[in-house]
Amino acid sequence: DVSGKGIKAAFYMTLIKGILKTQSQTNLSPSIILGKANKIFYELVEKGNFISIIYGIFDLKNKTFTYANAGHNPLIFRKHLNNNIIYDKNEGIALGLVDEETFNNNIKDKYIKFDQGDLFIFYTDGIIEAMNKNKEEYGEKRFIKIIDENSNNCSKEILNNIIRDVKTFIGKASQHDDITLLVIKIL
Repeated sequence: DVSGKGIKAAFYMTLIKGILKTQSQTNLSPSIILGKANKIFYELVEKGNFISIIYGIFDLKNKTFTYANAGHNPLIFRKHLNNNIIYDKNEGIALGLVDEETFNNNIKDKYIKFDQGDLFIFYTDGIIEAMNKNKEEYGEKRFIKIIDENSNNCSKEILNNIIRDVKTFIGKASQHDDITLLVIKIL
Protein backbone atom coordinates (compact mmCIF):
# COMPACT_ATOMS: atom_id res chain seq x y z
CA ASP A 1 0.00 0.00 0.00
CA VAL A 2 1.57 3.28 -1.12
CA SER A 3 1.17 6.58 0.71
CA GLY A 4 -0.52 9.28 -1.32
CA LYS A 5 -2.50 9.04 -4.51
CA GLY A 6 -2.18 9.65 -8.23
CA ILE A 7 0.84 9.57 -10.49
CA LYS A 8 3.37 9.96 -7.68
CA ALA A 9 2.00 6.93 -5.81
CA ALA A 10 1.88 4.92 -9.05
CA PHE A 11 5.49 5.85 -9.75
CA TYR A 12 6.59 4.74 -6.27
CA MET A 13 4.73 1.45 -6.66
CA THR A 14 6.44 0.83 -10.01
CA LEU A 15 9.80 1.73 -8.49
CA ILE A 16 9.42 -0.67 -5.58
CA LYS A 17 8.19 -3.46 -7.86
CA GLY A 18 11.37 -3.08 -9.92
CA ILE A 19 13.55 -3.05 -6.82
CA LEU A 20 11.85 -6.17 -5.44
CA LYS A 21 12.04 -7.98 -8.76
CA THR A 22 15.78 -7.35 -8.89
CA GLN A 23 16.35 -8.28 -5.25
CA SER A 24 14.22 -11.43 -5.47
CA GLN A 25 16.76 -12.96 -7.87
CA THR A 26 19.27 -13.20 -5.00
CA ASN A 27 17.52 -16.01 -3.03
CA LEU A 28 17.86 -14.05 0.20
CA SER A 29 15.30 -14.14 2.99
CA PRO A 30 12.24 -11.85 2.80
CA SER A 31 13.49 -9.62 5.65
CA ILE A 32 16.87 -9.11 3.96
CA ILE A 33 15.24 -8.36 0.61
CA LEU A 34 12.91 -5.82 2.25
CA GLY A 35 15.92 -4.33 4.06
CA LYS A 36 17.69 -3.81 0.75
CA ALA A 37 14.51 -2.40 -0.83
CA ASN A 38 14.09 0.02 2.09
CA LYS A 39 17.69 1.24 1.77
CA ILE A 40 17.21 2.06 -1.92
CA PHE A 41 13.72 3.53 -1.50
CA TYR A 42 14.75 5.62 1.54
CA GLU A 43 17.67 7.09 -0.39
CA LEU A 44 15.69 7.83 -3.58
CA VAL A 45 12.36 9.30 -2.49
CA GLU A 46 11.52 12.45 -0.62
CA LYS A 47 10.92 11.93 3.08
CA GLY A 48 7.36 11.29 4.22
CA ASN A 49 6.57 8.85 1.41
CA PHE A 50 6.30 5.20 2.30
CA ILE A 51 5.09 1.80 1.17
CA SER A 52 3.72 -0.89 3.44
CA ILE A 53 4.27 -4.42 2.17
CA ILE A 54 4.30 -8.09 3.02
CA TYR A 55 6.93 -9.92 1.04
CA GLY A 56 6.93 -13.70 1.17
CA ILE A 57 7.98 -16.91 -0.48
CA PHE A 58 5.76 -19.97 -0.82
CA ASP A 59 7.73 -23.22 -0.71
CA LEU A 60 5.28 -25.75 -2.12
CA LYS A 61 7.65 -28.69 -1.65
CA ASN A 62 8.10 -28.10 2.11
CA LYS A 63 4.64 -26.53 2.53
CA THR A 64 5.94 -23.37 4.20
CA PHE A 65 5.39 -19.67 3.71
CA THR A 66 8.30 -17.48 4.79
CA TYR A 67 7.54 -13.77 4.96
CA ALA A 68 8.35 -10.40 6.46
CA ASN A 69 5.91 -7.60 7.15
CA ALA A 70 7.07 -4.01 6.57
CA GLY A 71 4.33 -1.93 8.15
CA HIS A 72 1.45 -3.61 6.31
CA ASN A 73 -1.88 -4.83 7.62
CA PRO A 74 -1.67 -8.16 9.41
CA LEU A 75 -1.59 -11.30 7.32
CA ILE A 76 -4.64 -13.47 7.96
CA PHE A 77 -3.97 -17.21 7.88
CA ARG A 78 -6.88 -19.60 8.39
CA LYS A 79 -6.01 -23.19 9.23
CA HIS A 80 -8.52 -25.55 7.58
CA LEU A 81 -7.91 -28.47 9.96
CA ASN A 82 -9.05 -26.67 13.14
CA ASN A 83 -10.57 -23.44 11.76
CA ASN A 84 -8.04 -21.37 13.74
CA ILE A 85 -7.23 -17.92 12.43
CA ILE A 86 -3.75 -16.54 12.88
CA TYR A 87 -3.79 -12.78 12.73
CA ASP A 88 -0.18 -11.74 12.20
CA LYS A 89 0.94 -8.83 14.33
CA ASN A 90 2.75 -6.19 12.33
CA GLU A 91 6.26 -5.76 13.69
CA GLY A 92 8.06 -4.06 10.82
CA ILE A 93 8.21 -0.47 9.65
CA ALA A 94 7.00 0.63 6.21
CA LEU A 95 9.59 1.13 3.47
CA GLY A 96 10.96 4.66 3.23
CA LEU A 97 10.22 5.86 6.76
CA VAL A 98 13.49 5.10 8.52
CA ASP A 99 17.16 4.55 7.78
CA GLU A 100 18.69 1.16 7.00
CA GLU A 101 19.81 0.29 10.54
CA THR A 102 16.50 1.16 12.21
CA PHE A 103 14.54 -0.70 9.54
CA ASN A 104 16.69 -3.83 9.78
CA ASN A 105 16.43 -3.85 13.58
CA ASN A 106 12.63 -3.91 13.36
CA ILE A 107 11.91 -6.55 10.72
CA LYS A 108 12.17 -10.30 10.91
CA ASP A 109 11.23 -13.38 8.96
CA LYS A 110 8.23 -15.41 10.06
CA TYR A 111 7.23 -18.91 9.01
CA ILE A 112 3.89 -20.61 8.54
CA LYS A 113 3.47 -24.31 7.83
CA PHE A 114 0.45 -24.87 5.60
CA ASP A 115 -1.70 -27.78 4.45
CA GLN A 116 -4.47 -28.45 1.96
CA GLY A 117 -7.47 -26.17 2.48
CA ASP A 118 -5.58 -23.46 4.38
CA LEU A 119 -6.21 -19.83 3.46
CA PHE A 120 -3.92 -16.83 3.20
CA ILE A 121 -5.57 -13.39 3.03
CA PHE A 122 -3.58 -10.28 2.09
CA TYR A 123 -5.37 -6.91 1.99
CA THR A 124 -5.03 -3.15 2.22
CA ASP A 125 -6.61 -1.00 4.91
CA GLY A 126 -9.22 0.15 2.37
CA ILE A 127 -11.20 -2.96 3.32
CA ILE A 128 -11.27 -2.74 7.10
CA GLU A 129 -11.48 1.06 7.09
CA ALA A 130 -14.27 1.21 4.48
CA MET A 131 -17.05 3.44 5.85
CA ASN A 132 -20.77 3.53 5.40
CA LYS A 133 -22.89 6.70 5.36
CA ASN A 134 -22.96 6.68 9.21
CA LYS A 135 -19.13 6.82 9.29
CA GLU A 136 -18.96 3.29 10.73
CA GLU A 137 -15.97 1.22 9.63
CA TYR A 138 -16.31 -2.23 8.10
CA GLY A 139 -13.78 -3.43 10.67
CA GLU A 140 -11.74 -6.52 11.42
CA LYS A 141 -14.56 -8.49 13.11
CA ARG A 142 -16.80 -8.23 10.05
CA PHE A 143 -13.84 -9.11 7.83
CA ILE A 144 -12.95 -12.24 9.84
CA LYS A 145 -16.62 -13.28 9.94
CA ILE A 146 -17.02 -13.16 6.15
CA ILE A 147 -13.77 -15.10 5.74
CA ASP A 148 -15.05 -17.80 8.13
CA GLU A 149 -18.43 -17.97 6.42
CA ASN A 150 -16.79 -18.51 3.03
CA SER A 151 -13.77 -20.63 3.97
CA ASN A 152 -15.05 -23.74 2.18
CA ASN A 153 -15.40 -21.88 -1.12
CA CYS A 154 -12.66 -21.53 -3.74
CA SER A 155 -10.39 -18.49 -3.48
CA LYS A 156 -12.18 -16.62 -6.29
CA GLU A 157 -15.57 -17.03 -4.56
CA ILE A 158 -14.11 -15.99 -1.20
CA LEU A 159 -12.61 -12.87 -2.79
CA ASN A 160 -15.81 -11.98 -4.66
CA ASN A 161 -17.99 -12.51 -1.56
CA ILE A 162 -15.72 -10.33 0.58
CA ILE A 163 -15.73 -7.50 -1.98
CA ARG A 164 -19.50 -7.80 -2.37
CA ASP A 165 -19.95 -7.66 1.42
CA VAL A 166 -17.71 -4.58 1.74
CA LYS A 167 -19.56 -2.80 -1.09
CA THR A 168 -22.94 -3.69 0.44
CA PHE A 169 -21.74 -2.32 3.78
CA ILE A 170 -20.50 0.93 2.18
CA GLY A 171 -23.77 1.36 0.32
CA LYS A 172 -23.98 4.75 -1.34
CA ALA A 173 -21.16 6.27 0.72
CA SER A 174 -18.13 7.29 -1.30
CA GLN A 175 -15.09 5.05 -1.21
CA HIS A 176 -12.22 6.97 0.42
CA ASP A 177 -9.37 4.48 -0.10
CA ASP A 178 -8.37 1.77 -2.52
CA ILE A 179 -9.49 -1.78 -1.84
CA THR A 180 -6.94 -4.45 -2.65
CA LEU A 181 -7.42 -8.10 -1.72
CA LEU A 182 -5.54 -11.31 -2.46
CA VAL A 183 -6.92 -14.69 -1.38
CA ILE A 184 -4.78 -17.81 -1.68
CA LYS A 185 -6.27 -21.23 -0.92
CA ILE A 186 -3.91 -24.18 -0.76
CA LEU A 187 -5.16 -27.07 -2.91
